[in-house]
Amino acid sequence: MTTINNSCTWLHFPSRSIAKPKLHATDADRKEIYSSGEGILDMDVTLICTAAFQTKEDETRALRRAAGLEKMPKRDPKTPLSELDKNDERHPQNGGEVVICDGCKERERKRYDRKKKKSPEDERFIKYENDRVIMINEKEYKKFQPIARTERHYSPNALSIDFALRIACYCRHQEDKSPQGFRIIFTFRDSSTHEVLGQNISNVIHITDDHKNKDLVICPNRPVTLP
Repeated sequence: MTTINNSCTWLHFPSRSIAKPKLHATDADRKEIYSSGEGILDMDVTLICTAAFQTKEDETRALRRAAGLEKMPKRDPKTPLSELDKNDERHPQNGGEVVICDGCKERERKRYDRKKKKSPEDERFIKYENDRVIMINEKEYKKFQPIARTERHYSPNALSIDFALRIACYCRHQEDKSPQGFRIIFTFRDSSTHEVLGQNISNVIHITDDHKNKDLVICPNRPVTLP
């Protein structure tokens, strides 16, 4: 990730996408980070069906929606996908944001219910279950790291960060015909001004239940450039 300066020290992952209650930041964590004076970059993630990226205009519209410049159509979790008209703009094949299906949500809920010891963070975790189609298995705040000097194709100001991510719903649960896969839009904002600083779109990601797609490259091997 290339920035105009090295003022960003922390990356803040979206609370709704944190994979486990214990990974959510506590009030004490936030107070310590925000009082340090170190720069914070907010990251948001938006899951879109590849079928909705047929033209350059489709891609531009999806990016604008993810940035909040246009309204993002999104299915109400109480409305089953099967009840949506195929031409409805909220349908994921038409560019609507992917919402976890009831079956996969129930599977994730059972996985959570196997946890014996509950924590104060559980209430917030449960609140986001309809929004957690992308799950990030990292603490809510993570520090950037400098890039090795041997990586000459990056600028001197470049920083890097690694994180584990999982998509909790199968492609075939969102598309009625041969699934074309998902793509993730990453949107980065200045934490203090909420200004959008940059966006990037992942490669196509196929999530199947045949256990054949073990090695997935989530992001193309190129830097995210922030102005």
